[in-house]
This record gives sequence, structure tokens and C-alpha cells, in this order.
Amino acid sequence: MNIKELNKAIDALGKTNQKVEQTIQELGLACMAHCEQHGDTMPMNRLMNVLRRTQHQAFMEWALAYGKFIKNADKATKESQPVVYDKTKATDIAGATEKQWFMFADDKPTAIAKAFDFQQAMMSLLKKAAANGVDHTKLVAVAALADIAPEKVPATVTTGEAAAKAVGEGVV
Repeated sequence: MNIKELNKAIDALGKTNQKVEQTIQELGLACMAHCEQHGDTMPMNRLMNVLRRTQHQAFMEWALAYGKFIKNADKATKESQPVVYDKTKATDIAGATEKQWFMFADDKPTAIAKAFDFQQAMMSLLKKAAANGVDHTKLVAVAALADIAPEKVPATVTTGEAAAKAVGEGVV
């Protein structure tokens, strides 16, 4: 794919995402109105179950903030029915319309800060372990679990006494 085709595809994805966000918003509002009228959470649960991984948290927070829903705590049903009806709460269609569901997602800087880099975390642990004298062979073995090359594993730091003992000399 050349750069022109790549940019065109990226632009198309942006437009598709906007359409998807709007469709989810409209369906979410309809599900809230249905629950308000009938006390039935099934449409909202069906909608939640078709959302993609990246959409769940923001949509759930939005639904809990503006609808008559609470998280389902029943271990047997919470996977298929993420929310249950809560008659003590009020439905706020105006608020849900004003602040769309995707606005409950983290902003870009927060999302980037939350992203987890396994190798970076392992390197940090390896450095601490090496600084505390953990055997280098063990560090290399642990590093292999994170696909860190042996030559990138920090050298074990030993105290003067430990180094002297290893070479058979006394510390002055």
C-alpha cells in the first residue's frame, strides 16, 4: 500500500469511527428510553455485549451515569447481563445526549500513560534485581520470558566483599 492509499484508508477509518460512535449513542439512548418505559434491561445488555473491547468501559460508565442501571454483581449472569435495573436511579436522557458515551473514555495523554509496556517493566525489575546482587544467570532466564536478549540484561552488581570473596582476596 502506497502512502496515498494508506492516508485514504486512515481517513475512511476516521469517518467510519464517527459513524459507529453516533450509532452507539443513538442505540444507547433508545435502550435507556426503553428501560425507563418498561424497566427492561435486556436491550441495553444486548448492546453492551456487541461492543468491542475498547468501547466497554466508556459505554458502561455512561450508562451507569445516566440510566437506571447498576453493575450486575451476580457471578452467574454478569457476563451476559452486565447491568441490572435500579428503580431508585433516575434516567437522564438530556444529560446522556449532551455528554456522549465516548466522552467517558480516557483522553489520549491518559490512555498513553496507562498503556503497559511489559518489556520496559521487566527491564526495570531486572535493573533493581541486578543492583541487589541477584545472580546474572537467573536474570537472563527471567529476561527470556519477556523476549529480552541476554546482552541487554544488566550486569549484577556485587558488593566489594562479595567480589573479593569470588576472587579469593580480602577487602582492604
